[in-house]
Parts: sequence; structure tokens; C-alpha cells
Amino acid sequence: MNSMLQELKREIKGAEDLANEDFYQRFTSEILKSERIRTMILAGMFLMGTIMLAVAPLLFRTLFVDMFYQKFHGFPLHLLISFLLLCFFIYECLVFVRYTLFTSKAGKLVTAFQFINTTIETSLPTVLIAVLFPLVGMPVIFAPIVYFYFFFIALSILRLSFPLSVYTGAIAAIEYFLIYWFMIRTIDDPTMDLFLVAPGNHMFKVVFFLALGVAIGFVTLEIRRRVFNSIRFVEERSNLLNEYAVTLEKQVGERTEELSQSLK
Repeated sequence: MNSMLQELKREIKGAEDLANEDFYQRFTSEILKSERIRTMILAGMFLMGTIMLAVAPLLFRTLFVDMFYQKFHGFPLHLLISFLLLCFFIYECLVFVRYTLFTSKAGKLVTAFQFINTTIETSLPTVLIAVLFPLVGMPVIFAPIVYFYFFFIALSILRLSFPLSVYTGAIAAIEYFLIYWFMIRTIDDPTMDLFLVAPGNHMFKVVFFLALGVAIGFVTLEIRRRVFNSIRFVEERSNLLNEYAVTLEKQVGERTEELSQSLK
């Protein structure tokens, strides 16, 4: 009898492990879907920017400042930026294929690739600012390009990963600080508005990027916790129903046996 009970316990434990593994694979699959959605959003944004910067300055010349038509290493600036956005669009398409076709043998996401991908994506504003800085100077750091950092940090919520969200905020903060530090050491213009170079303004952005990454990370933790709690509740209810079904079946069997004995 004891051996039969031990065997039954092992079977139950094996079934629970299989169920947990199946749930983890399904959860990982859903995260991959979120990654693909995030990648599609970025790819669409880069493609739209590529088309707008390539065509709009030619069709609506009066709406753009002369800076867009200046040449940077022999190329019109608006076409150069459009080409950079096109490169990022192609990159996001390759990332989409990567997330679609490949996972690790255990069904887990390749975390190293995610961190590398985060570094490359979050560096886009830095690259654009570096291209525009020789032509625009310090004011470029106040251009809408900086908003890309916020966008990347916000989209990291789709990854449902606290470390990746914090890392995205940290990369944005570090790169922005390095840009500011480089500009201050490069520009020597006594007539420049002190508001543009005041450290407090830019350090506030650095801290804000870090804090936003942490805040988004905590949101992802809360989402994961609620998802797991919901699934745990469903599993517990299912277990109760199974126990009730077993008890009911046992009672029905006993009652049937009693009826059979009485008929004899």
C-alpha cells in the first residue's frame, strides 16, 4: 500500500512539474509576442520618419529651416537622417525575424541579445544628436530628438522585465550625460545662453531617465505578479473541482455498491 501511495505521489508531482513547464513556455511565448509588437511599433515609426524626412523637406520647403538642406560630409542633412532611420528600420525588421524564428532550447528568451538590442535601440537619439551637433550646436540637445529616449523607456514595459526596463533607463541617462559632457567641453562661446549649459537642467533629465526606467520596471513587476496570481487562483479552483469530483465519484461508487448488495 505504501509503495502504491509513493508511486501516486510521484505521478502527481510529475504532472505538476509538467503543468508548470507548460505554463512557463506559454508565458514566454506571450512575451515573445509582446517583443514582436514592440519591434513592429519601432519599425513603423522609423519607416514613417524615413519617408517624412526624405520627402517632406522637398515638397514643403517653406516649412523647414535651411539647416535641413545643409550638407553633412557631402549629403543633404535631411537625406542623411532619413538614411539613418532607414538603417534602424531594417535593423528592427531583422530583430522581428529574430524573435519570430529563434528561442533558446529551453524555450527562454536569449537575455544577452535583449540587452544588446536595448543598447542599440536606445542609442538612436545619441547618433542623431551627434550628427546634428556640428551644424546646430548646443540647442540640438533641446530638440524633439531627446523624446526618443522617453519612447524607448516607455515601450520597455512590453518586455515585462524589471532588469530590462531599468537598463533602458540607465542607458538613456548615461548616453545623455555623455552627450552633455562632450558638448560642454567642446563649445567655447561666451555669448551662449547660460540656461542652455546650466548643469541642473541636464542633470534633472539624467535623473528623470533613471527614475522612469525604475518606475516602468516596477509596473512590469506588478503586471507579472497579477498575472501569476490570476493563474494561481484558476489552478487552485481547478484543483478544488477535481477533488470534489473525486469525492463525488467515490461516494457514488459506494452508494452503487450498497444498492447492489441490497438487491442481492
